[in-house]
Amino acid sequence: MERSWGQASLYLLNGAAVVGVVHGLTQLPQGIPHCFGQGLILHFSGTMLVASLAWLLWWGAAKVLGKPAPQPGTAFWVGWGLALMPLAASFLPHLPVLPQSPALGILVGLPVLAAAPLLARRFTPPFAWIRWLLPALAILCPLFLTLDRRGGAWHPGPYDLPEQPPESQSAETVGGQRPDLILISLDTLRADAVVGPNRAEVPVLDRLRQEGLWASYARASSNQTLPSHIGMLTGLDAMAFGVRSNYEALPSELALLSELLLDGGYRTFGVVTNGFIRGDAGFARGFEVYDDSAVALTGRRKAFQAMADDYSWFGWIVPSAWLDSLLQHPFVWGVPRVDKNLGGRGAGRRTTDRTLHALDQLQQQDRPYFLFSHFIDPHAPYGAPGVFRGSRTADLPLPAEEYRHSRPQGPVQQQHILAAEAGLRAGSEEAAEAVRFMHQLYLEEVSFLDACMGEIVAKVEASGRPTVILITGDHGEHFGEHNLMRHSNSVFEPLLQVPFFMWGHEVPAKQIDPPFLMDVAPTLLHLAGLESEGMAGRALLAPGEGGASRPHVARDDKRVAVVFEGWKWTARWTGGEEAPEATGLYDLKTDPQEQNNLLGEVDVPSALQDAISKLLARDTSASRRSGLAAEQRVFLEEMGYADEEDHEEGQE
Repeated sequence: MERSWGQASLYLLNGAAVVGVVHGLTQLPQGIPHCFGQGLILHFSGTMLVASLAWLLWWGAAKVLGKPAPQPGTAFWVGWGLALMPLAASFLPHLPVLPQSPALGILVGLPVLAAAPLLARRFTPPFAWIRWLLPALAILCPLFLTLDRRGGAWHPGPYDLPEQPPESQSAETVGGQRPDLILISLDTLRADAVVGPNRAEVPVLDRLRQEGLWASYARASSNQTLPSHIGMLTGLDAMAFGVRSNYEALPSELALLSELLLDGGYRTFGVVTNGFIRGDAGFARGFEVYDDSAVALTGRRKAFQAMADDYSWFGWIVPSAWLDSLLQHPFVWGVPRVDKNLGGRGAGRRTTDRTLHALDQLQQQDRPYFLFSHFIDPHAPYGAPGVFRGSRTADLPLPAEEYRHSRPQGPVQQQHILAAEAGLRAGSEEAAEAVRFMHQLYLEEVSFLDACMGEIVAKVEASGRPTVILITGDHGEHFGEHNLMRHSNSVFEPLLQVPFFMWGHEVPAKQIDPPFLMDVAPTLLHLAGLESEGMAGRALLAPGEGGASRPHVARDDKRVAVVFEGWKWTARWTGGEEAPEATGLYDLKTDPQEQNNLLGEVDVPSALQDAISKLLARDTSASRRSGLAAEQRVFLEEMGYADEEDHEEGQE
């Protein structure tokens, strides 16, 4: 066959393309759910990239050395060998005797490159094949990607409520004038950000506080999103539901508020923007529609990128940051990534729009509805969008460079927050100034959230339907207390006190003693005329539900805190049969900032000691524990939790 560099390039590209497509079709090393088309595109285009680079190097070296173009068959097998390398690297780790390493794949491909002239004598594809094979494969890959999206896995929303309610709803559950119920969870919102002298500008929440039922704070079940939402949505305390942290899973046997309301005749709709409570994690149970499109793909994207880094030519030769940008492109997924706090186009704006879209449909229903709306704001990174940016920080000096974004208006990221925390522990005044600046940025974002709440309240009022809105949070955030930042790293009060507002149809205007997050589900069920049997929480508006004080327990996978009759006891404790190691005793009546640890100076009050013994004896965490799913670890990394150093309660 006549030699030419043009013909050699075609054979080289075709040899690589065939193996690249095979790699994509086999989905090795492991199939990532709903990423078939993406894998095909990745491996096909990666082999095309490396084959093109190889041809340029080959051609350049031949010109310098005065060598002729290679035989077409030789070029074909060289392309085949290059593409074989990531395929072999994907396959070989499945063999128990071999370690996981990309180098193994390269070692497998090198003999094919060396033997390419011999292999060419055995088989060289006819040029008629070569002329059509590459275009056919180039069409096949995007076609598979399109079909993959049409399969329903990639629908970015907004989602529509089914025209008919579930057939399981009986006629008996439908009648009666029951209010619509809206539960809004504001992630990472500490109570004193919206109530008290140092609160943000929150005119909407101020109005709801004046017109409705409110508390200076509610007590959260945990310092983390997943367990606190389980307590909120099941009506159980932390000992009963047994999930200690974001590293664990929602137990399938626990009945959710949404399931009970759906069975009770309510239409149900959810809108969420935190991956820990995505539908795949079990939180979609009981919802006719669960719009988690802002986060549903995050785990798949990250898992796919990890696979690409280790088992594709793209991952081997393209810098990780470039690859990340490529894989975030909407073309790859059909769904744009939702970033926080970017010029009014971030998560809070999107969540509000999706919530209003849900209300458009729910308010047309004859039946009452339950809407659960979760806002990721004001979780880090800190920085409000639009007109709220600078409302509290414009006149403040910028922090030192290590504590802020390189752009003056850029959001404060996890690395800046971690640097500030380290500076606090080192006694740096610059770090303390940076923390004060970050806190003001956070409060600006809270004001943005308040405006979002205003749009929802206005929509509810315009409908004229009897509606109750309950607004709360999952946990708070540290801003320098005990030299700590972030959350999930202590059981101090800034992390366990969250907002509580209840407003709407026949809700009395008054302040109540601090409720618990586990009171949310029974309170809403009572308004719906449904029983909350088996729940530990109280129905706050039910007759006779006030009165006697009760102990509160909060915990994570390392710590536990019990509050009773103004006293607070804390301990290191992982649960099960392990004995807790007490770390603190505080009189919250005289020391609400927890500055004076009385452990060892005074005896634990007998009533508190009795409550501790009874609560810890009911721990179910050992029976609830499950392995951390790969996607769950991805969300931990995405939210800044995974592999971070744990400076426990500032008491080390």
